[in-house]
Amino acid sequence: MVSHAEIVLAPRTFSDSRFARSSRADSKGTILLDSLETGEYTFEIRINREIVASIGSSWVQADAPTLKIHIYLDDGSLTLPEAQDFQQFRVYRAERLISVGSKLFGSLEEIQGYVDGMMGSPWWESEFPEVRAVQVRMGKDKDLARGGIDFVQEETDEAWEPLASGHIELLDWGWDELTALHEIAHVVSAGTAHGQVFARNFHFLVSRMLGDSAASQLALVYAAEGVRW
Repeated sequence: MVSHAEIVLAPRTFSDSRFARSSRADSKGTILLDSLETGEYTFEIRINREIVASIGSSWVQADAPTLKIHIYLDDGSLTLPEAQDFQQFRVYRAERLISVGSKLFGSLEEIQGYVDGMMGSPWWESEFPEVRAVQVRMGKDKDLARGGIDFVQEETDEAWEPLASGHIELLDWGWDELTALHEIAHVVSAGTAHGQVFARNFHFLVSRMLGDSAASQLALVYAAEGVRW
């Protein structure tokens, strides 16, 4: 999307009671619209009140789970890329809806201690034996927390055994337990975005670190949001 552009979602036809909805994109060209009535809509991108691109038809289902769709503007036309992280906003919404007592941290060093303690648990060695270290770093992007894997190899007497280390990047707004677990889930779910493997591993981490009640609540919200895990 285009940063700070006006995005308009308008009914394809005007024979019903639906109204056009609009929002201004943020610095990354992202918008979030909710509570849309079912029907066929057009997307329009407007800059200085002029339509610079549009998609003629997109169907919106009533009461559908939260869905994020990437739309790219290229030479005045809008395109839908093949690779979509369809569960991203569903997972984000599920996190916002669970009312758990997520611990707040006071420093990156405190978060690192929390992560190291988690990785020292017997269940970590059983579930994620290939991930041997996770480094906590200060985030660089003002809007995002991140988690990723860094592959390394360790030579044994018999063969090369692939092991992995990872990292998470957190800004001070994300120095809480739930955000840290979300990014750790990315480390142990490399290459799966917010898909089934990620959602399952995130739920597992919540159950181990925040308890059965939080895990049950997350499972219920997963179901309500249509998260596959």
